Amino acid sequence: MHGPWRPFPCRIQDSTSPQLLIAYDAGDFETAIARLNSLQARRRSADIALLLADCYHALGRSTESQDSLREALALDPKVSWTPYADLAHDAEEGGNVSQAREILAQGRALFPGSRELVLAAARLEAGQGNQTSARALLEALVAQRPDDAEAALLLLGLRAPGLSSQAYRAEMWKLFDRVPSDGKVFLTLASSLIASHDWESAGIAIHQHEIAHGADDPDSLAIRALVYAMQGKESRAVDSLAQAVGQGGEARYRYDLAVLLFRRGDPQEALSQLAQAGGDAPPDIRARFETLKGRCMSATGDIPGARNAFLRAQALDPHALRPAMELRKLEAQGHQ
Repeated sequence: MHGPWRPFPCRIQDSTSPQLLIAYDAGDFETAIARLNSLQARRRSADIALLLADCYHALGRSTESQDSLREALALDPKVSWTPYADLAHDAEEGGNVSQAREILAQGRALFPGSRELVLAAARLEAGQGNQTSARALLEALVAQRPDDAEAALLLLGLRAPGLSSQAYRAEMWKLFDRVPSDGKVFLTLASSLIASHDWESAGIAIHQHEIAHGADDPDSLAIRALVYAMQGKESRAVDSLAQAVGQGGEARYRYDLAVLLFRRGDPQEALSQLAQAGGDAPPDIRARFETLKGRCMSATGDIPGARNAFLRAQALDPHALRPAMELRKLEAQGHQ
């Protein structure tokens, strides 16, 4: 995780050539780095160091990115809250939790109003099992910002183990009523209601979210499709997911649509949906993407393609049982 992409600072635009701005905006980071380093050699600037950090990060050069972040803070500790969040994240990823905690404390001292640094500190403490510290940070933030959906959702997640399922859903409803347009809150509540087979309440949540966010919201359409699928109304589920995809829904919605199409007996169209998702499949479901692709290819008679897809699925998730089972099935059918 890196800090939000920084806009090109006006005070740098005034003193540099248009080629630098063009290179930066176009993603030509090597050219941008060369020009930024030339500027930095003439006049050291915290803004330039931050832009260099972004360019290095985009190219996967993490050490140089971190060095540039540190240089930015050395030049101006108050240049932005983002380098504190970035450096703390890198420290935590490297196993240096105490350093991450210290960096966040420094940032919060200089930027006491930064919710992002509070959230980062809360996530750090929660990840280390310090639930009391994490809850204290989030409770204070929610008290200041009652409509901060992200903070409230994190806090409720920490409280969840001590709540009954009914009490958890009641708290989720309270949060949803405050921010019915928030996608994460809606998805969390709707998933909980669907898990309990409370179709009526799920329908109410969908309706409220559509009023707040629009009837063509991809998340609403996808959740409506899930309700239909759980109720055995697969044609309606396919229609809703197709609408979600058409409204720019996530690649995982194409996967869900492909699953329904495959189950309905249309493996070719399912393959088409998977192909359109392309490399946008989220990392956590890439193995399932490949497994479904293999099943579709097997159903259409493309046995070599199916075998390759199952092997890719195994490489992505060696513990997955389905691709291994499908490979054994191909072998049993004489497809060596």
